[in-house]
Amino acid sequence: AAVLYGLSLGADRKYKNAELQFNKALLTDPDPADVEVLRHLQAQACLCKDRDEELERSRRRNEKKLLPVRASLAQAGILERAAGSADGDGVRMASSRERDDLMRQINQGNKGSYSSSSYGSRNKTVQIISIVIIIAALLFFLVYFLIAPAIAKANDRNRRLDWLEEKLVEGAETDEAFQVILDDYQRTFSE
Repeated sequence: AAVLYGLSLGADRKYKNAELQFNKALLTDPDPADVEVLRHLQAQACLCKDRDEELERSRRRNEKKLLPVRASLAQAGILERAAGSADGDGVRMASSRERDDLMRQINQGNKGSYSSSSYGSRNKTVQIISIVIIIAALLFFLVYFLIAPAIAKANDRNRRLDWLEEKLVEGAETDEAFQVILDDYQRTFSE
């Protein structure tokens, strides 16, 4: 059974599995006449497996060598409508800049057409406007919640100090202790 299965695997070009089946058949202690045939089948499957693997490696090497050539051929063949023709049926080769732009769009996964670059510039404009609005909102909140309250506190503090200074001046006219405090204050904080 293993020999039959190995033969069918070999016919399907599954040489590695066929070699394993022939090896299993050899391990089952076959007749001495069949041993030579099984060894030959196993060697043939191994040879075919090695040949297929080498062909696959060779194909991959050739594919890697041809990949840049195919890419340049694909890039060079981009055509677009000619703007100068009256009926718009003429085609011309795209310039290298246009090809590079198109290839960049393709590489970025942009599914849109070549005319989508105007949409992209509009999108950038919207992004810039959004950033400006966000910055303006942050500045407004900074002024409203931090700077304006600090200015209000400073003004309130100045008003209280003016009131206190006025009371000290009034008290200094009648009491000597107030006069000493007022003189000390004026010496320390003279303008």
